[in-house]
Amino acid sequence: KVKIGVLDGGYQVEHVLVNRDKLHPIIFELTNSDGEKESFNPNVYNIETDKDEQGKEKRSYSVHGGQVAGVIGAKALASYQYAGGVAKDAELYLATFEADNPAPQSLSASQANDDEEMEEEQTESKENQSLLSSNQPSLQFQRLALATGMNKLVAKRVFAINNSWNEDPVGHTIQEMDDAYRETILQAKNNPLLDAIENAVKQDTLLVFA
Repeated sequence: KVKIGVLDGGYQVEHVLVNRDKLHPIIFELTNSDGEKESFNPNVYNIETDKDEQGKEKRSYSVHGGQVAGVIGAKALASYQYAGGVAKDAELYLATFEADNPAPQSLSASQANDDEEMEEEQTESKENQSLLSSNQPSLQFQRLALATGMNKLVAKRVFAINNSWNEDPVGHTIQEMDDAYRETILQAKNNPLLDAIENAVKQDTLLVFA
């Protein structure tokens, strides 16, 4: 009977085993680097159009947030001997870091965007591709989305937040991570994501990174 936050993407709020009475999607808007407003709504499926092995178009959407929320709070289903989530009586607060995309992108447009981003990334050093410290507008906006979602969950006084996002590995030991981040992270200024993490810790929110 505690409040649990989930910071993820690809929720399935209409699933038959979702306890809608205990589900609380958090919706917010942000302005991107192009000055356009983007909405972050856990109720909306982010659909992508791709092609299968036979070249036929297929539509898909991520479901990870739905899986995580189900592990926590899904209803039991006795006919399948399914016990349900591990915390069925918890109040689940959902925040997404995926902006709404109700109109699927065409494959050509999506591929063009991917190619352009890949070319930009290849010209930058590994340090400048860091989610936590990069100056790339796309990564800065992703940081802001994560930070906003986390702050809104903390504002709901959740006991814990399950975080399904992370950096690419920068090393194999704690010392390697400390060395990599000491200059770029600990001395970073105007970093909303680091500020959000610090705020969560100060509010005694348990941050879980699985």
